[in-house]
Amino acid sequence: MRTCLEQFMHDLEWDAKETAKAYIAYRYPVQDRDPIIIKMRPEVYFGAPVVEGTGHTAETLWKAALAEGSESRAAEYYEVDVNAVIASCRYCEEIKQAA
Repeated sequence: MRTCLEQFMHDLEWDAKETAKAYIAYRYPVQDRDPIIIKMRPEVYFGAPVVEGTGHTAETLWKAALAEGSESRAAEYYEVDVNAVIASCRYCEEIKQAA
C-alpha cells in the first residue's frame, strides 16, 4: 500500500498540524505561465475538483464546453481563461476514461 500512496504524497498540501488539507488532482501546463491547477479540498464544494482562481468546479466548466460546443465559448460565458476550461475538459476526460 505504501508504494501506491507515495506517488501521490507530493500532490498533498498540509496545514500547521500536519494534516492533509488539499489534494492537487491535476496540473495543466500553459506555455509562459504557471500551470492551471485543479484542487480538491473537503471544505469547498464537498471536495469536488475546483479550478484554482475561478471558483468553478472542473465538471461545471467541462459540461459548459460540451453544451456550448467549444471551450472558448464556455470560457467567455463563465468569464474565465480558456485554459481553465481546457484543463477542466482534459481532467474530466481522463477521469472518465479511467472509470
